[in-house]
Amino acid sequence: MRYYYVDAEGRQQGPVEASELAGYGVTANTYVYCEGMTNWTLAAQVPDVMQHLGAAVGPAVPPPPQTEIEAEDWPKSYLARSIVGLCLSIIPVYFIGLTVAMPFGVLGIVFSILTRSKRNAGQMELAQRFSGKARGFSLTVLIMGIVCWAFFLFLLILVAAGNDVF
Repeated sequence: MRYYYVDAEGRQQGPVEASELAGYGVTANTYVYCEGMTNWTLAAQVPDVMQHLGAAVGPAVPPPPQTEIEAEDWPKSYLARSIVGLCLSIIPVYFIGLTVAMPFGVLGIVFSILTRSKRNAGQMELAQRFSGKARGFSLTVLIMGIVCWAFFLFLLILVAAGNDVF
């Protein structure tokens, strides 16, 4: 099981395996947390942690403040918008979609994935920055996709009207 712990300076660290906690200075008086726990708890009250710590006791460091992050406060990844925009831009006008829109779509997808990974690692500031970049690239490729479809439909109307475009 992987645990977060509060270091001597009061900062949240981790996650690390329970067997590695003693190497990071975690004692029975250190607050720890893992997924599934409702709150930060002294290591002395967590049997899984104590079996790896032995009798190590040190000064108690208060737990970090409870900051529940609601799902709506999490940085958005915009992954779906990036994928839809990329597909929209490639389907109607293959050459334009691949050469112009594809780099924006790929960058949108990359920053979307980075947003999710940093958010899951608890690095919210970095996730927020990646989210902003993912938003910009995904919006750009979505607009390009709509423009590609409009251009494609315009060409179809011209051909259907009997006008020789080429």
